[in-house]
Amino acid sequence: MNISYHNSSVKMLIIDHKSFRLLLSLMLILFTLMFIEVTDVQAQAGFLPQTEKDALIDIAKELGKTDWNFSLNPCDYALNWTWRTEQRSEMHSYNNTLLCNCSYPGGVCHVESLFLKGQDLNGTLPPSLKKLPYIKKIDLTRNYLNGTIPHEWASTKLEYLSLESNMFSGTIPAELGKLENIVNLMLHANNLSGELPVELKNLTNLTELRLSSNNFTGKIPSLESWKRLEKLDLSFNNLNGDIPDLQGLSKLEKMYLTGNSLNGNVPKWIVDGTDTRVVDLSYNHFSKGSVPTSCDKSLDLAKCLGNNRCYKDYYSVYINCGGPEATIGNKVYEADEDPGGDTKFFHDPNSWGFSSTGSQLDVKETEYTSTNVSILTMNNSELYTRARLSPFSLTYYGRCLVNGNYTVTLHFAEISFRDNQSYKSLGRRAFDVYIQVNWCYYLNSTMLGGAS
Repeated sequence: MNISYHNSSVKMLIIDHKSFRLLLSLMLILFTLMFIEVTDVQAQAGFLPQTEKDALIDIAKELGKTDWNFSLNPCDYALNWTWRTEQRSEMHSYNNTLLCNCSYPGGVCHVESLFLKGQDLNGTLPPSLKKLPYIKKIDLTRNYLNGTIPHEWASTKLEYLSLESNMFSGTIPAELGKLENIVNLMLHANNLSGELPVELKNLTNLTELRLSSNNFTGKIPSLESWKRLEKLDLSFNNLNGDIPDLQGLSKLEKMYLTGNSLNGNVPKWIVDGTDTRVVDLSYNHFSKGSVPTSCDKSLDLAKCLGNNRCYKDYYSVYINCGGPEATIGNKVYEADEDPGGDTKFFHDPNSWGFSSTGSQLDVKETEYTSTNVSILTMNNSELYTRARLSPFSLTYYGRCLVNGNYTVTLHFAEISFRDNQSYKSLGRRAFDVYIQVNWCYYLNSTMLGGAS
């Protein structure tokens, strides 16, 4: 029976019994399809073998990581954010991600990647990493981890390993030469020491090696087996001897050997103009006769000031390093707003210039300067609001200054590092100040204020 009722303000329809059953059936079919789809999504997450889950429990204890929820599936990203935190622009140096590969038969998952960056972890490197047989990538950058590199890692299939900016010590285990699958190896900004093991020559798949800002000694080992190497960074160590012949490494684009004790002659293949790679050899002990008198943008030796003529004598120079022009009393601090870059030599047409060495990982050109984010209450705060950044070394040159006695005033303000047990407190400020090529002042601390 069909019943319908109409008036000027109400419209109502009652369907018959057969139509209702048909509609209900369609709804049930639709609901079933939706349920199957959701079930499939959950099934794709799969499950982690208990042995790997136990390994993660051990790894958490060794690292000092306390926020993993082991009552949930580590590979189920849709429901468990303790294992995979969404990236946010305001926390670009933080990464909390565990990645699984769940394409194995029977819904089995295996851990392949572990990124724990910028979390202030204060434990040690986990030997238990060897219990993850499918692990390929691990990144523990910018933490407060200490101890030594476990030789147990040699049994893994690692392709990417980054331990940048921690507090590790000891030597590089010779066993790491067994990591034949490794493509990226980054151990810079730690307290590692000793000679580089010759076994590293077995890492024939390396494309990037960064060992800067440690305490390595001895000679640079033979590198001719690293045919795929693109980025080499051994800067700021205590390496000595000659530079090995790297002409055969056709893919090598950037090489930083800054701040070591390398001696002998600068190789001709670096300075003869036929090599196009970016090279930084500044702050070493090469024989003077082999050092060129001028350098193009691809070579920095910190002595390549060129033959820029002086058209005027200067009796003073004031620079707001990395910032805009600022007037303090009767002194005008010149703007220093060049965007900078890796291995950059810049000279003002008049009385000064700077040399910036090194490149940063995943950095935009505008990030070669830093802007203060705190409230500054000291006098002349406009001199401290922005600063020039340099991964390795930053040198300012005063040019065309007449002979005579000068008063040199250096202004320092800490706008980046924290005074606590955090990876943000691990940076080290080291200043070597030279006046007329003579060393006169050394500072290795966090400064606030000025020095004369």
